[in-house]
Amino acid sequence: MPLKPDRTYNGHITGAGIGYASTGSLGISIELECPQGGIQHTWYVTPKTAARVKKTLLELGVPPETLSSRTALENIGSALTGKPVEFTTISEEWQGKERVRVQWVNPAKKENKGAGKELFDLFAAVDEHPAQAPSDEPITDDDIPF
Repeated sequence: MPLKPDRTYNGHITGAGIGYASTGSLGISIELECPQGGIQHTWYVTPKTAARVKKTLLELGVPPETLSSRTALENIGSALTGKPVEFTTISEEWQGKERVRVQWVNPAKKENKGAGKELFDLFAAVDEHPAQAPSDEPITDDDIPF
């Protein structure tokens, strides 16, 4: 099943490597896979994008020492393969045809483990401070700062 535009998918990186585009731009290409299908994405690394790409790699869990070692960067695929990610797709026209491409790649969201305890604590706080009884006074927005 092909991926659709304007959707967010949860998946993982199945492969990665560095290389040059036909335009000469240096990039890190990644293969993304999710239950709905797979797609390829490239982070192009230029003087303008280097800081953002580095930030994304660190957020994905690539060790900082990998990014400061030529040998490790040559093998960036081993540091990225298997990483869980969340990626968003968009539609674009390319060479006269509509296609789906990746817009964003981010670390996978935190799992819901422990969410029950967090909800319990929030609900318990409500019980400690019960809502006030309804009043006949009009409700205003005077205390809202915006």
